[in-house]
Amino acid sequence: MAALFLQKMKFVTLHHIDQITRKARSMCNLMLRSFLTSSSNVLLKAYKIYIRPLLESSTVIWNPTAIGLVNKLESVQREFTRRIFWRSHLSQSSYPQRLEHFKLETLEYRRALNDMYFLFDSAHGFLPCPGYLTVIIYDEPLHLSSLSPKLNCKHGLPQNPTPKSSPEPEYHLLPPYRP
Repeated sequence: MAALFLQKMKFVTLHHIDQITRKARSMCNLMLRSFLTSSSNVLLKAYKIYIRPLLESSTVIWNPTAIGLVNKLESVQREFTRRIFWRSHLSQSSYPQRLEHFKLETLEYRRALNDMYFLFDSAHGFLPCPGYLTVIIYDEPLHLSSLSPKLNCKHGLPQNPTPKSSPEPEYHLLPPYRP
Protein backbone atom coordinates (compact mmCIF):
# COMPACT_ATOMS: atom_id res chain seq x y z
CA MET A 1 0.00 0.00 0.00
CA ALA A 2 2.76 2.44 0.96
CA ALA A 3 4.77 1.55 -2.14
CA LEU A 4 1.73 2.23 -4.33
CA PHE A 5 1.19 5.58 -2.61
CA LEU A 6 4.84 6.60 -3.09
CA GLN A 7 4.74 5.52 -6.74
CA LYS A 8 1.59 7.57 -7.31
CA MET A 9 3.16 10.59 -5.54
CA LYS A 10 6.22 10.38 -7.81
CA PHE A 11 3.95 10.35 -10.87
CA VAL A 12 1.90 13.29 -9.55
CA THR A 13 5.08 15.23 -8.77
CA LEU A 14 6.48 14.53 -12.23
CA HIS A 15 3.23 15.67 -13.86
CA HIS A 16 3.12 18.77 -11.64
CA ILE A 17 6.70 19.73 -12.49
CA ASP A 18 5.98 19.24 -16.19
CA GLN A 19 3.01 21.60 -15.92
CA ILE A 20 4.96 24.19 -13.92
CA THR A 21 7.94 24.24 -16.26
CA ARG A 22 5.69 24.42 -19.33
CA LYS A 23 3.76 27.34 -17.89
CA ALA A 24 6.93 29.14 -16.71
CA ARG A 25 8.58 28.74 -20.12
CA SER A 26 5.44 30.04 -21.80
CA MET A 27 5.43 33.05 -19.47
CA CYS A 28 9.14 33.68 -20.16
CA ASN A 29 8.49 33.68 -23.89
CA LEU A 30 5.48 35.96 -23.53
CA MET A 31 7.40 38.35 -21.31
CA LEU A 32 10.41 38.52 -23.62
CA ARG A 33 8.10 39.20 -26.59
CA SER A 34 6.14 41.86 -24.66
CA PHE A 35 9.02 43.75 -23.04
CA LEU A 36 11.03 45.38 -25.78
CA THR A 37 13.71 46.66 -23.43
CA SER A 38 17.25 45.36 -23.39
CA SER A 39 17.68 46.39 -19.74
CA SER A 40 18.58 43.29 -17.78
CA ASN A 41 17.35 44.95 -14.56
CA VAL A 42 13.81 45.40 -15.90
CA LEU A 43 13.66 41.88 -17.32
CA LEU A 44 15.07 40.36 -14.14
CA LYS A 45 12.57 42.23 -11.97
CA ALA A 46 9.73 40.98 -14.19
CA TYR A 47 11.11 37.42 -13.91
CA LYS A 48 11.20 37.65 -10.12
CA ILE A 49 7.64 39.00 -9.98
CA TYR A 50 5.86 36.89 -12.61
CA ILE A 51 7.82 33.71 -13.29
CA ARG A 52 9.83 32.65 -10.25
CA PRO A 53 6.71 32.43 -8.04
CA LEU A 54 5.34 29.82 -10.47
CA LEU A 55 8.45 27.74 -9.92
CA GLU A 56 8.49 28.15 -6.13
CA SER A 57 4.84 27.99 -5.10
CA SER A 58 4.18 25.34 -2.39
CA THR A 59 7.58 23.70 -2.81
CA VAL A 60 7.45 22.42 0.76
CA ILE A 61 4.86 19.93 -0.48
CA TRP A 62 6.30 18.86 -3.82
CA ASN A 63 10.05 19.63 -3.60
CA PRO A 64 11.74 17.21 -6.03
CA THR A 65 14.76 15.14 -5.03
CA ALA A 66 15.44 13.39 -8.36
CA ILE A 67 18.27 15.09 -10.23
CA GLY A 68 16.34 15.07 -13.51
CA LEU A 69 13.40 16.93 -11.97
CA VAL A 70 15.67 19.41 -10.19
CA ASN A 71 17.44 20.11 -13.47
CA LYS A 72 14.14 20.44 -15.31
CA LEU A 73 13.01 23.18 -12.91
CA GLU A 74 16.42 24.84 -12.95
CA SER A 75 16.46 24.83 -16.77
CA VAL A 76 13.77 27.53 -16.83
CA GLN A 77 15.96 29.99 -14.92
CA ARG A 78 19.08 28.81 -16.77
CA GLU A 79 17.44 29.52 -20.14
CA PHE A 80 15.96 32.83 -19.04
CA THR A 81 19.28 34.20 -17.74
CA ARG A 82 20.97 33.09 -20.98
CA ARG A 83 18.36 34.94 -23.03
CA ILE A 84 18.70 38.09 -20.90
CA PHE A 85 22.47 38.01 -21.42
CA TRP A 86 21.98 37.71 -25.16
CA ARG A 87 19.37 40.49 -25.28
CA SER A 88 21.48 42.82 -23.11
CA HIS A 89 24.50 42.28 -25.42
CA LEU A 90 26.58 40.83 -22.61
CA SER A 91 29.25 38.26 -23.34
CA GLN A 92 28.05 34.69 -22.97
CA SER A 93 29.03 32.98 -19.74
CA SER A 94 28.23 29.90 -17.72
CA TYR A 95 25.11 29.57 -15.59
CA PRO A 96 26.93 30.08 -12.25
CA GLN A 97 28.56 33.23 -13.65
CA ARG A 98 25.19 34.54 -14.83
CA LEU A 99 23.69 33.88 -11.39
CA GLU A 100 26.53 35.77 -9.78
CA HIS A 101 26.19 38.63 -12.25
CA PHE A 102 22.44 38.96 -11.59
CA LYS A 103 22.81 38.24 -7.85
CA LEU A 104 20.46 35.26 -8.03
CA GLU A 105 20.53 31.92 -6.23
CA THR A 106 19.74 28.60 -7.84
CA LEU A 107 16.13 27.49 -7.50
CA GLU A 108 17.34 24.37 -5.69
CA TYR A 109 19.06 26.54 -3.07
CA ARG A 110 15.93 28.65 -2.66
CA ARG A 111 13.79 25.53 -2.19
CA ALA A 112 16.19 24.22 0.48
CA LEU A 113 16.05 27.60 2.19
CA ASN A 114 12.25 27.59 2.03
CA ASP A 115 12.19 24.09 3.55
CA MET A 116 14.43 25.24 6.39
CA TYR A 117 12.24 28.27 7.06
CA PHE A 118 9.21 25.97 7.14
CA LEU A 119 10.86 23.54 9.57
CA PHE A 120 12.05 26.40 11.78
CA ASP A 121 8.56 27.89 11.88
CA SER A 122 7.06 24.47 12.54
CA ALA A 123 9.46 23.60 15.34
CA HIS A 124 8.88 26.92 17.07
CA GLY A 125 5.10 26.96 16.79
CA PHE A 126 4.85 29.85 14.35
CA LEU A 127 2.42 27.95 12.11
CA PRO A 128 -1.26 27.72 13.05
CA CYS A 129 -1.62 23.91 12.81
CA PRO A 130 1.39 22.13 14.37
CA GLY A 131 -0.36 18.74 14.29
CA TYR A 132 0.69 18.13 10.67
CA LEU A 133 4.21 17.36 11.89
CA THR A 134 2.97 13.98 13.06
CA VAL A 135 2.49 12.84 9.46
CA ILE A 136 5.75 14.04 7.92
CA ILE A 137 7.74 11.18 6.44
CA TYR A 138 11.41 11.95 6.08
CA ASP A 139 12.78 10.20 3.01
CA GLU A 140 16.47 10.97 3.40
CA PRO A 141 18.50 12.76 6.06
CA LEU A 142 19.11 16.41 5.28
CA HIS A 143 22.82 17.19 4.79
CA LEU A 144 23.09 20.94 4.46
CA SER A 145 25.87 21.55 6.97
CA SER A 146 27.87 23.47 4.38
CA LEU A 147 24.87 25.77 3.81
CA SER A 148 23.93 26.23 7.47
CA PRO A 149 26.47 28.94 8.44
CA LYS A 150 25.77 30.79 5.20
CA LEU A 151 22.02 30.62 5.77
CA ASN A 152 22.25 31.81 9.36
CA CYS A 153 24.43 34.77 8.46
CA LYS A 154 22.97 35.77 5.10
CA HIS A 155 19.28 35.30 5.75
CA GLY A 156 19.03 36.10 9.44
CA LEU A 157 17.77 32.86 10.95
CA PRO A 158 18.12 33.31 14.70
CA GLN A 159 20.78 31.12 16.29
CA ASN A 160 18.92 30.86 19.62
CA PRO A 161 15.24 31.70 19.26
CA THR A 162 13.60 33.32 22.25
CA PRO A 163 11.54 30.86 24.26
CA LYS A 164 7.79 31.29 24.22
CA SER A 165 5.89 31.71 27.46
CA SER A 166 3.52 28.84 26.70
CA PRO A 167 4.88 25.27 26.77
CA GLU A 168 5.94 23.81 23.45
CA PRO A 169 3.64 21.17 21.96
CA GLU A 170 5.06 17.68 21.90
CA TYR A 171 5.91 16.45 18.40
CA HIS A 172 6.19 12.82 17.41
CA LEU A 173 7.97 12.41 14.09
CA LEU A 174 7.78 9.18 12.17
CA PRO A 175 11.04 7.36 11.44
CA PRO A 176 12.31 7.40 7.86
CA TYR A 177 10.33 5.15 5.54
CA ARG A 178 12.36 2.14 4.43
CA PRO A 179 10.62 -0.19 1.94
